[in-house]
Amino acid sequence: MRLVVSCVVGCALGGCLGDDTPRFADKGQGVWVDGPEAPAMRYRAVWGAHASDVFAVGDGAAHFDGEAWSSYDLPAATYRAIWGRSGDQLWIGGDNTLLARTLTGWQSQLVLDHDQPITEFSVLSIAGDATGEYAVIRTGAQLLLVINQGSAWETPYWRPGSALPFAPQPSVHSSSGRLVIAGDGTLHDVQTSTDLGVPLWESRPYFYDVADGVTVVGGANGDYVAAGPDHLVFRFGVEDPIAVADDHARNPHGVAMRGGHAFVVGEQIVRARSTTSVAASSIEACDVDGCALERIAEDRGDALQAVWTDDGDHGIAVGDGWIVHRTSCGTLRCEVD
Repeated sequence: MRLVVSCVVGCALGGCLGDDTPRFADKGQGVWVDGPEAPAMRYRAVWGAHASDVFAVGDGAAHFDGEAWSSYDLPAATYRAIWGRSGDQLWIGGDNTLLARTLTGWQSQLVLDHDQPITEFSVLSIAGDATGEYAVIRTGAQLLLVINQGSAWETPYWRPGSALPFAPQPSVHSSSGRLVIAGDGTLHDVQTSTDLGVPLWESRPYFYDVADGVTVVGGANGDYVAAGPDHLVFRFGVEDPIAVADDHARNPHGVAMRGGHAFVVGEQIVRARSTTSVAASSIEACDVDGCALERIAEDRGDALQAVWTDDGDHGIAVGDGWIVHRTSCGTLRCEVD
């Protein structure tokens, strides 16, 4: 497959990509501010159906209704992952727990290694698409892929010789039944084929020449972006991947993408020669032309762990004891008291 590599300088001077490639209109102009007071806890994951229905989980759970954050009643546990189709159909996982929200309420999910129950595990990442739901779990020293079969989440059969690509801290994205798994500097394409009526899963390095070094992946509606220390890899639907260089040294912990824009969060990034007033931040706004640091009104200097974005320019990022919301003034820089 042909690989399109975008040069940040070249695109800035004249555009080295097609005019139909989505761009981020107010990249770098957003300001992230403390939202309404939220329950104090360590947050590890965030997901929303829309800007007025957002869940953040970690040492507990909180819900945002568009106006206020409130504690959300779930069984006591350490939660690490969340994904959903709507506010009424979502999954939350963590240490020794995997919960599903249905029209009848929250239900604990059974996890099986083929036909054997797994009772001690940690859900590290959850993703899904129109075809199903998928999670990566750790049990003992093993990392396993489990697939929602309705009555339970079960491990699949792997094609002989296909190595499991799971990193110590895997991040998974799904589209049309194909998974992209990032972590520990690798990106893998994971998919299934059928032999004699038996689905067999297999994995292979995915665009390895440009994906080397990526640690997190995220996306929606068939699009995804993977982020590493010094570059990103965008893919829109079935189009060719786009490698985007980034001059900000970073350790990304979370990434979210919707349409043509993405947010990357992690440890604080310091830019030595900034052309804007943003000299240090834990958040970047990115598109196919590159990334820009965005201001955090009261940056604590702590790492942010996860981020979510809606179809517009709104975003919510979470970390250890804090939640910030993005506000934008279009192409003008917002003034924050």
